[in-house]
Amino acid sequence: MTGAADLDAWFVAEVLALEAPLTRFIRRNWADQDEVTDLRQEVYARVYDSARKGRPLLAKPFVFAAARNLLIDRARRAQVVRIRAHPWTADVPV
Repeated sequence: MTGAADLDAWFVAEVLALEAPLTRFIRRNWADQDEVTDLRQEVYARVYDSARKGRPLLAKPFVFAAARNLLIDRARRAQVVRIRAHPWTADVPV
């Protein structure tokens, strides 16, 4: 097999085989159930992109670490408070 075909075969056999437990993990750990499918797809994209550089020895812990990190990243972004410029702040000394 070529490199891409080998990677695709690995992904199907090792990563897509984890779809059900990965979906359960995301459902248990993410409040907005409407986003579960999109989050799972993003995990797949992260894992595939990373595996291009080097495949992990064990797919399952790698996939679930990627899922955990994605949920943490999303939760952090949701907590960021954006400061917008208001006319009343223009004269405030820094």
